[in-house]
Amino acid sequence: MKEYEITYGSSSGVRFFRFGNGSKKMVILPGLSLKDLMSAGPAVAAAYNMFGEEYTVYLFERPDDMKEGDTVRDIAFKTADAMDSEGIREAYVFSASTGGMIAQCLAVIRPDLVKCMILASTTSRMTAENDAGIGKWVSAASEGRLDELGEMFLENVYSEQTVRLYRMIILDGMKDPSEDEIRRFTVLAHAIEGFDISGELSEIKCPVLVTGGSCDKVLGNPFSLTAESTGALLRIYEGYGHAVYDEIPEFKDMIKEFFYNDGRSLS
Repeated sequence: MKEYEITYGSSSGVRFFRFGNGSKKMVILPGLSLKDLMSAGPAVAAAYNMFGEEYTVYLFERPDDMKEGDTVRDIAFKTADAMDSEGIREAYVFSASTGGMIAQCLAVIRPDLVKCMILASTTSRMTAENDAGIGKWVSAASEGRLDELGEMFLENVYSEQTVRLYRMIILDGMKDPSEDEIRRFTVLAHAIEGFDISGELSEIKCPVLVTGGSCDKVLGNPFSLTAESTGALLRIYEGYGHAVYDEIPEFKDMIKEFFYNDGRSLS
């Protein structure tokens, strides 16, 4: 399989990496991460290698100047600025978890940037229960209880089978965060508290696929509401949890099919 060179850059205060040489633009907006996402470049390029011929694939980090009080919508505006700087229009957007919240805002405030999008394991409205769960992660991170935070991620994000097979790899990926990484993690976690774009979903006009696992311990199962409000296709994977997008091998085949059809259909 062809390997693609990874290029790193920064636009409008938002760092990114890209790979592939296709004429179409694919944008990945990932979820909440304790570690800087730029270090994941080789792993992401390997995992999404199948898109490199048809697309130039971008993964955008959170803005470097994030501060307490910033909202998901603020992050979306800054991501839009970065996409403008890179000349990206009508992107095929794959988003997961917190990235899905950013993607929904992006599709509302800048519909010209999004041709079609996939919302994986995300929600259009955080509940008090959702906020409380994320609040526990924030407390553990800000108080330096990083081993406890790692166990929370294992328990809530991944399936038992994944934890059994990859426990140490997952924990190693969260190991020894810098003070700045912890600060950014807590700021982003606070940004999603009370997130609610449910009243604006009818403004999203691009084709949408809403997907997730039926056993999501982070968000519950809010997917039907988001799908209904956007007129989206809906695909739920029974027995899977929050990280279903990383755990099912054929998930990326589904992404490719949806994008290939410009979001019009899915087998």
